[in-house]
Amino acid sequence: MFGVRITRSIHTILRMCLLTALAAVCSVLVSCSRPEEETIATTVDHSSPMAGEHVPAPVSDYSSPVAVADDEELLAQQAAADAAQSPQPASVPDDVEDIRTISHGNEIVLGEYVVEGKTTLFEFYSKFSPRCERVAPHLARLVEVRDDIKLVIVDIDRPEAGTIDRESPVSLQFSLRTDPQFMIYGEDGLVLLEGTAASQQVFEWLESLD
Repeated sequence: MFGVRITRSIHTILRMCLLTALAAVCSVLVSCSRPEEETIATTVDHSSPMAGEHVPAPVSDYSSPVAVADDEELLAQQAAADAAQSPQPASVPDDVEDIRTISHGNEIVLGEYVVEGKTTLFEFYSKFSPRCERVAPHLARLVEVRDDIKLVIVDIDRPEAGTIDRESPVSLQFSLRTDPQFMIYGEDGLVLLEGTAASQQVFEWLESLD
C-alpha cells in the first residue's frame, strides 16, 4: 500500500510539472506572436482594399473629362468675347468717310473699325428706334463740323428683323439694353468712354453745336 501511494504522488507531481511547463511554453509562444500580428494589422490598415474604402482619394473637379471639356468651352467663349471687345490696333486710315454703317446684326470687333488718329464714335443703332432716328441728323452734323470725329454706326438689326433686334448676335455680344448706345475710342485706338459716360459725352458734343 505504501508503495502505491508513493507511485501516485510521483505521478501527481509529474503531471503538475508537465502542466506548468506547458503553460510556460504557451505563454512564450503567445508573447512571440503578438508583434507579428500587430505588424500584419498595421499592413492591412494601410494597404488592404478595405482600408482604401475608409480613406477615399481626393476628388478634383477638374479630373473628369466632362468637367475639362466644359472648362475648355467656357474659356473659349470668354476668349472670343474678350477678343471681340478688347481694343485692337487702329488699322483704318484717317481718310475714310465720316459715317460708316457696319454689322447688320452680326458680331463684330470694334477695334477693326477704329480710325487712326481720330476719335471714333460707335453708335449702336436700330432703324426701329424713334430715339435713334431723332438723334441721327444731329450726329451727322457733329461729324460734319468736327473733323476730329468719325462716326461708325453699328446696325444691331438683322435683315429679317421687324422691330428692335435685341436678340441679334451683336446685341447679345455687347449686352445692349438701351438705344442708342455709344462707345468712344480715343486717337490712340483705345476705349475712351462707354455706357452712360459715353452717352453724356455725345450729348455734350451735340449741345455745343447750338
